[in-house]
Amino acid sequence: MINLLLAVLSMLAQGTSNFVYKRAQDRGIVLESYLMVESVPFAVAALLMGAFLDGLFLNRTTVILGLICGVFSFWAIFCFVTSLKAGEVGVNSLIFRLNFVFVAIFAMLWLGERWTLSVGVGLVFAILAIGSVTLMERGGGKRFVGGRRPIGLALLGMVLFAVLNVVLKIGIRDGANMGWLIAFAAFSWASCAAVLAAARKRFLMPRNNWIFLPITGFLKAIAFCSLLYAFRRGGAASVVVPIAQLSFLVTIGWAAVILREPLTRPKLVGLGFAVAAIVAFSVRS
Repeated sequence: MINLLLAVLSMLAQGTSNFVYKRAQDRGIVLESYLMVESVPFAVAALLMGAFLDGLFLNRTTVILGLICGVFSFWAIFCFVTSLKAGEVGVNSLIFRLNFVFVAIFAMLWLGERWTLSVGVGLVFAILAIGSVTLMERGGGKRFVGGRRPIGLALLGMVLFAVLNVVLKIGIRDGANMGWLIAFAAFSWASCAAVLAAARKRFLMPRNNWIFLPITGFLKAIAFCSLLYAFRRGGAASVVVPIAQLSFLVTIGWAAVILREPLTRPKLVGLGFAVAAIVAFSVRS
């Protein structure tokens, strides 16, 4: 049950972080420099939480897998965001968020996790939760089809993010330190962001960058540390990751409360399926 609560905490923190990202973008942040500098409070908060939950120590597994995770994380998000420029928002979002299906498959093939009926039911409910919001919700916002390239980028982002979660699980299983694993991932993420910022010549740091990036950095640290601590306690990747991937529904909730965005029928259906998914997974936890 503790692992389930940690997965829900990760979902809440990530969903809230995504909402803050939206507010920050509305206020005119420079995203490339934002992502580069955000890695600093993210790493510091992760080290503090890691020290509290797991202690701090360094080993080869922590360094190597941490650096690998940062690269996978950055380019997965970059592929997904790029796919939205010319692709259909609903379809591409659905493709990317279904990365947890690959995580479940990889976990059972590579990590020997056991398939159960409750896991299968939970995965179905999670897929329905995402599909109800991304495919049934057709009102508002212009969508573009854009051909095969956006779909390909969304698929690539999905696979990269799925591999990231499996590598995180393997790292914790093989004795990596939580805090330093995330800190080294933040370093390689910042390096990738710096390359992108240099290529696009986007190094400006307006005032709103400094206001919002500590908030999102801290929330993302909570999300990742909660996820890794669930892994440390023996939580199955096929259960923990799908719950965390429902974070976009938390973002919808904050938008409804703070921005007064309407809770349409598809969104409410999606929330219902999400709750059902968590209940189903709790049978396994």
